[in-house]
Amino acid sequence: MELKHECVREVLLVIEKEHTLHGTLENAVFENNISEFSNEDIEYCLRLLNNAKYLTAEFTMDGYIVYGMTFEGHSLLDSIRNNTVWEETQDRVKRFGSISIPVLQQLASSISKKLLGLE
Repeated sequence: MELKHECVREVLLVIEKEHTLHGTLENAVFENNISEFSNEDIEYCLRLLNNAKYLTAEFTMDGYIVYGMTFEGHSLLDSIRNNTVWEETQDRVKRFGSISIPVLQQLASSISKKLLGLE
């Protein structure tokens, strides 16, 4: 399966929006908030983000439970949240076809710095 960067961004945005301090998020929350990706795409994305320690979650035969984002997950989302930064990041990624999440985060951070006049 392919890890879709747009799905990564949408999943992190949903977690930020819907998660409460002591709550959990289950399948329906993501299914109701992310219509442009299949449930399989969403679960695959969640599994990889969990494995990479961007979020904490458990997976069962019936679905999944997301406990929240880690510090690394918040850092990634902070890098890709802004629509202008995201669009420019995606434009640059299209030239290469595919890049890893850490490189995506570095690219988005670099674009943010340029837009802020820090580079």
